[in-house]
Amino acid sequence: MKMLNNAVVLVALNFFVAASPCAAGEFFLRNQDTVVKTGESITTQHLYNSLKADFANLPIDKRLTGPLFWQHGESDSTLKTYIDRMVDAGSGHFTIESRPHPDWLGPEWYADCKVILDYAKTKGLGGYIFDERLFPSFQVAGRVPAQHRTKVLACSNTDQTGPSTYSGAGYSGNAFIKAIAGKVVNGQIDAGTLTDLATSIDASGALSWNVPTGSWRIFKFTWGYQGSNILDLTTQSAADWFVATVVKPHYDNTGATNILGFFYDEPEYHGTWGLGMENDSPDWKQIMVSRFATLSGEDQGKATYEYWETLGERLGRVGYGTYANYLRSKGGKLIGHDNEERPKGHPLDHGIGPINLMEKQKYQDIPGIDMVCRHLLPRRSSSSEYTYWDYQLPKLASSIAITNNLPGHYAMNEIFGGYGWEFTYPDRRWIADMCQVHGVNVLIPHAFDPKGDKSNPDGDYPPFYYYTGDEANWPNYKAWCERQNRLGYMLSGNDSDNYSIAPVAVLWPGYSKYVDTTWDDTNCYPYNLQSALDRVHYDHQLLTYNRFESTAAVNAATKQIELYKSRYSILVLPPVQYIQYATLAKAKQFYDNGGTVIAWQRVPTRSAKFGNTDAEIQILSTALWNSTMPTAAATPIKTNANGGKTYFISGADETTITSNLRNILNNSGINSDFRITNGTFDEWTGYCHRKRNGMDVFMVWNGAVTVATITARFQATGDPELWNPTTKAVTSLAFTRVSLNEVDIELSIPAEESYLVVFKPRVVANHMNPSL
Repeated sequence: MKMLNNAVVLVALNFFVAASPCAAGEFFLRNQDTVVKTGESITTQHLYNSLKADFANLPIDKRLTGPLFWQHGESDSTLKTYIDRMVDAGSGHFTIESRPHPDWLGPEWYADCKVILDYAKTKGLGGYIFDERLFPSFQVAGRVPAQHRTKVLACSNTDQTGPSTYSGAGYSGNAFIKAIAGKVVNGQIDAGTLTDLATSIDASGALSWNVPTGSWRIFKFTWGYQGSNILDLTTQSAADWFVATVVKPHYDNTGATNILGFFYDEPEYHGTWGLGMENDSPDWKQIMVSRFATLSGEDQGKATYEYWETLGERLGRVGYGTYANYLRSKGGKLIGHDNEERPKGHPLDHGIGPINLMEKQKYQDIPGIDMVCRHLLPRRSSSSEYTYWDYQLPKLASSIAITNNLPGHYAMNEIFGGYGWEFTYPDRRWIADMCQVHGVNVLIPHAFDPKGDKSNPDGDYPPFYYYTGDEANWPNYKAWCERQNRLGYMLSGNDSDNYSIAPVAVLWPGYSKYVDTTWDDTNCYPYNLQSALDRVHYDHQLLTYNRFESTAAVNAATKQIELYKSRYSILVLPPVQYIQYATLAKAKQFYDNGGTVIAWQRVPTRSAKFGNTDAEIQILSTALWNSTMPTAAATPIKTNANGGKTYFISGADETTITSNLRNILNNSGINSDFRITNGTFDEWTGYCHRKRNGMDVFMVWNGAVTVATITARFQATGDPELWNPTTKAVTSLAFTRVSLNEVDIELSIPAEESYLVVFKPRVVANHMNPSL
């Protein structure tokens, strides 16, 4: 069946009959508004009608956009007027930000919060609370008590030769942690000899230890304050103080029932130790000693990896977990973001902190990013210092939501801060659509600002949306907001009927950076590889080692990795030296069961964890790629009887990766769920695929400057309709059914436009056998 013009809305046709490669004598009767299969429940019809009704007139509680609302101590009437304007514009929520309120955490602040929340409730609206007076979060406007500030691990040591007896004082007190002894061999510490000296310390803190034969070093570990006014998120008492001081009073002093949660912004962590951290790892002796001495053999690398993972996990579990758990007890969510742009803000180091962002943000409800100060603009040249990082940040946030199955698969972006007054509506739409197609569906514009007017605008990180209409972007805000609400709603959800579909899982390098002697930010992060996947139209999710090991299942029957409702047919490994043995072993299991595994630049050769040797990692890598130094090729390096294949890509730059990847994926026989069979899609294009109310929903994005005329093959069941997120028009699409779950559709997508292709459940009416 040939394509009808997209602009032709077939509402005038009550029904028509379309031929399909089905059993002889069976026809599909399609009606614009009726979906009934003989003997089938009307549930499908109801779900379709519900989805379509929401798309046309989205209820306020399903709208995912909501601006920052800056506070300077304005009058009650001004605050209420701004709430009215947010509702008028289609916002579904807002964030009360103290930018900067003159009485933050004081009576006037809580009074203003109460006015805002009480009035918003009458409009069906709720709000988040920004948790700092300005930013970064967790400084509490300079009020963090000394005992709750970040801490560092300190060490003093003494060398002793045995056999002898060592006696020393001062091995006790508030700041004392542990005393450990280790044998010195050729200037390094033999980890196998590390000894906890706790039983040799008396009640007064005096240590008396019989030193064995040989050269030994006695380490005394203490902690001290790092010095900056930053909350120690790795110590439980500090996290509890923050909740009691900053979070709980908002509930107590406002009595509001429509606080949606709290929002944190660009936190920093400069510490190296949390109180009690020695209890978090069975290898605590190794990780403590490795900070101040070199362990012999392979142990130094393993201890370094274990240290960073233990510290990072503690920061997430104690700091953000405590914060989030309190909010959940109140029916709220923890949202916010860490990174915003380029190397200084990339996910492992923002604020000079030990952060594996994917592991840390799993503790919050809505993971997030920030796009600020024109760091991301439409179609920026690849020579820009920002390009490499910024265009894949949305996928980083959405992968955290999806691979941890967080509520609604919501991922947020605090968007447009500091872009300037001249930032245009088309550019806003382009960037927002780019976020949506990469899975970021909660957009928080920066900002509604009551301070200033056209003659004297506030210069604090514009642009803004003034309710008076003076600000040039205000007339377009409602259109932008409504469009993004529809996209966000259609591209979210995490229950049995609503989930993400992508064919590729890419393992995130995580803490491998901290122990990898040849790490290069530009090459070892997967951003170029992710962009290459975009270019060849294979969607993907980023996946941590631990989530892959602990939660994902390898299904031998389907040759897929199963994680919650998602199914991945291809696994891509990061180009790291160090990897967890269980991660690589599971990749090998996936290959053995018929899966496709791709490595690029290099394969792992060293064990990141105690309990396994580097040699064991090298055996697994050799079993997968025949060598620890494989050569790139478009054909498989290894195959097996179950259909398993392994490939290797050598290039680090996006162009080389894209070329190699296209050849490999064509060879693999694994088709993407969205393929271009005729025509071309520009570099700035993309798609994403989700189930929504059990139906296949694709967003197809043309961010190019020219129209895209293509034939695309969709893996989906049902009959396709084009849902326009701007006009709300629903248009039937002509199509050619290639197989039971593949459909070819001709599309003409205007420049800088996105469409939703929704597969309406098919009507089945078998006229030869009505019982079918």
